[in-house]
Amino acid sequence: MAQVLTPDSLTELQQLLGDELYPITQLFAEQLTHDAEALQQLAQADDFAALAARAHAVKGSTGNMGASALAQLAAQMEQAAKQQDGARARSLLADLPVLVEQTVQALKDAGFLRP
Repeated sequence: MAQVLTPDSLTELQQLLGDELYPITQLFAEQLTHDAEALQQLAQADDFAALAARAHAVKGSTGNMGASALAQLAAQMEQAAKQQDGARARSLLADLPVLVEQTVQALKDAGFLRP
């Protein structure tokens, strides 16, 4: 599995934005919880088209924010949805809540998210 957080892009953003980065990372952290819930619901419903689209969006946002492990998991979920492999998609979801929690904590530990 990839690193939970690869902070290079966030470090660059912090240099450019300074304290203006904090509202962005706060929104990102909040959105992770909503995305995780949506992915769970879509996988349980076997709504493969919507699951693939949501996983693709999560892959992009997490990749842009340096959340490498979540981006990797979202990419795998997108593939499972495109292959209409509900069992695989649901098995990937088992790691999602812990990974979201680890990502938020890594953002805090790295100073990109206020406690």
